[in-house]
Amino acid sequence: MAKRLQLEYSVASDAALLGMVTDLPGYRLVHFVNKTLHFNLVRIPDLTVPLPRLDQPVDYPFFYWFDTDNRMGFSLLANSSNGFPLLGAIRNIDYLLITTGVHNRYNLDRTSRTLRQVEGIRMVQRVNPRALNGFEMIMQNVELHLYKEIPESKLLWSLI
Repeated sequence: MAKRLQLEYSVASDAALLGMVTDLPGYRLVHFVNKTLHFNLVRIPDLTVPLPRLDQPVDYPFFYWFDTDNRMGFSLLANSSNGFPLLGAIRNIDYLLITTGVHNRYNLDRTSRTLRQVEGIRMVQRVNPRALNGFEMIMQNVELHLYKEIPESKLLWSLI
């Protein structure tokens, strides 16, 4: 009998994650992140995530930008909504900056140091996404959400 090969692909395998602790509301945080890092994060409809312990899904504020020069996507996602943390293991972190794409051109440590200088951001920490229970499910939701909300012409760049 022939041996069956199973292809395993992890959506989270190409993601890097920075956690931020701040008292700033989302729109102010995005303003300072855009200004400091020369990003162009824009608000897209909230990410709706079904949580197993609740009857109805929860909406989390979501901002996105795709850097065509570096072929990287940047998602800024609130880690809490109405008191329900998206990732319970890091519930003390307020916002998640998720990067996907070609990381060898982008220095997350420099980004972390730069964000620490922003007034209103109390802490920036690099988080290992593979160590987080539930991160794979969150990334699948993010991918589906982006596919639904971002125009196809911009989305094609993120698939290259």
